[in-house]
Amino acid sequence: MPKLAASPRSGVRLPVAVICAVALGLPVPAHAWGDKTHRFINRLAVETLPSEARAYFAPHIDMLGERSVEPDSVLRVREGRTEAIRHFIDLDNYGALPLRDFPRAYDDAVRRFGRRRVEDNGVLPWVIVGFQRQLRDAISAGDDRRVVREAAYLGHYVADAYQPLHLTANYDGQLSGAPGLHKRFEDALVDAHLARYATAIRRSLQRAAPIRDPWNAILDAMQDSYAQVGVILRADQMARARHRPGSDPYEAAMAAELAPMVSRQLAAGASMVGSVWLTAWGDGQSLPAPRTPAPP
Repeated sequence: MPKLAASPRSGVRLPVAVICAVALGLPVPAHAWGDKTHRFINRLAVETLPSEARAYFAPHIDMLGERSVEPDSVLRVREGRTEAIRHFIDLDNYGALPLRDFPRAYDDAVRRFGRRRVEDNGVLPWVIVGFQRQLRDAISAGDDRRVVREAAYLGHYVADAYQPLHLTANYDGQLSGAPGLHKRFEDALVDAHLARYATAIRRSLQRAAPIRDPWNAILDAMQDSYAQVGVILRADQMARARHRPGSDPYEAAMAAELAPMVSRQLAAGASMVGSVWLTAWGDGQSLPAPRTPAPP
C-alpha cells in the first residue's frame, strides 16, 4: 500500500504518489464520482440546455468535461483540507431528515453549530451556491476563461450532491462493517461501467430549467439523494454475503440491484448541473457589465 499523506475525511486519502503526479503534470485518479463520470455529467448537462444557452456553453463542451475533474486532483492537492471539505456534507450529523430551517449562509451555520462542526461535516451546499454566483459574475463580465472554470467546477460539486455516499457520515461503509464501499461503488460499479447506464440515463434526462431558489433546490436534491444511502448499504450487504467484495460476481450482484438507481442519480445530476448553469447564465445576462476603470 502506498504511503498516505495526511488528509481530512473526504471519502479517500491522497497517496503521496498522487501529489507528486500533480506536481509533474501527470494524470491522477479522481475521488468523487470517477473521472469518466464527472466528464460525462458535465458534457450531458450541455445537452439539457435550451437552444440559446446551449449555444453559449456548447463551444466549451470539451473543456467543461476535462476541467470537471480538477477539484478532485489539482485543487485537492493544492488546497488540501480546504478543498476536501467542499465535496460532501454529512447530513445525518445534523439530525433527522428532512432538515428544517437549515442555515442558508455559511456564516450563520458557523454561528449556530461552530466552525469545527461545520467543516468536519463538509460544506458542499454552500460551495455550490457560491460557485453559482461566481459563474453568474463571470458571465456578466464576459470572461470566457472564468466562465469555463467556474462552470466546470460548479458541475463537479453539483454532481457530488447526487452521489449518496457524499451525504452521510457512513461514507465508506465504515460504520456498518463494510469498509471500502465508497471506492467499490464509485469506481468499480459506476465509473468502470458507465456505458451500460447511458441509455437509461438519457431516457430519464430532463431539460434544464431556471431555478427560483437555488439553495432550496440543492438542499432538496441532497436530501432526496441521501434516501439512497440505505439502498446502497443493503445491496452491498447482500452482495458481500454471497461474494468476495470487489470480485466480478460481487460487482454483478451490485449492478443488478443498483443500476436503476445509479441511472436516475446520474440523469438527475446532469439535469441539475444544466439548471444551475442556466440560472447563472440568465442572471449574468441581466446584470450590468462591469465598468472599465478610466485610464489614469
